[in-house]
Amino acid sequence: MHFDQENNLLSQIIISDEVEKSAEQLTAQLYDKRAVAFYQEDFLVEHVKDVVKESYIAEASMKYIIIASLSFNNVVQNSLLKLLEEPPKNIRFLLIVPSKSILLPTVLSRLPLYRTPSTLKDEIQIPFSFRNLDLKMITDFVKANERLSKRESKAYVEVMFIQASHELQTLNKEQIHSFEQALPLLDLNARPATVFTSLLLNFLPKSVL
Repeated sequence: MHFDQENNLLSQIIISDEVEKSAEQLTAQLYDKRAVAFYQEDFLVEHVKDVVKESYIAEASMKYIIIASLSFNNVVQNSLLKLLEEPPKNIRFLLIVPSKSILLPTVLSRLPLYRTPSTLKDEIQIPFSFRNLDLKMITDFVKANERLSKRESKAYVEVMFIQASHELQTLNKEQIHSFEQALPLLDLNARPATVFTSLLLNFLPKSVL
């Protein structure tokens, strides 16, 4: 993370696979300092008002305001922009998000970026090869992973894409399209079993279908 000369955290954007957990861990790490965390899956304008109110409470020493969310719409980000540009005295902001792509360029340009080590994707093992995939492998995989959370399911899709691209070198249009559709479907709360099945069927030999 980014620190000043006195080893205090600077205001910054933190990219994390586990936004809520990172907010909790960061609050615990700052136990000897003043830290106030605001976490919402979808950060709304009314939540920004709470952040602003907390930011303007006078502080004699450094206070960290942690703003963590899976989603910030443009109105919310623009409402935060002035606060990030001109923070009150002794206030530093730690903005935790799952991806920098959800942030406006104006927000990204205001704060340094830090990525937490990605542990979830490193732990995922895909138990088959895309070169010799068959129906039983798909059935076994889907059954074993049908209860994954949305975040876990999206991580599996991303790891599968990397593995398929590495093993096959070139993916056809249907295969590429299936990966492009998988993450939006999971964001819409589609069942992991349905998404995985639809995706993996595109990798079966035509003679099997």
